[in-house]
Amino acid sequence: MASLAQVGHLGAVPLTIDVSLDCGLLPAECVLELKAGSVLRSLRSAGDNLDIRIGNKMVAYGEIVPLEGAMGVRITHITEPV
Repeated sequence: MASLAQVGHLGAVPLTIDVSLDCGLLPAECVLELKAGSVLRSLRSAGDNLDIRIGNKMVAYGEIVPLEGAMGVRITHITEPV
């Protein structure tokens, strides 16, 4: 893995990080009824493990944590470089 000194010039490049909370099936009629403020029930709760990806590459694992009235993700393991 490259050190920060080696890639420091890339430090300001924005990267999209995807954290997959849940995955499931939802009937099309339910999708069509979604609007701002709709709540989708998740089968996951605090302490559950999550996959953290940058692009399509798995970079870390995390867990759901309560955070001042919201939910956050604590990184629990960073994957080894390929």
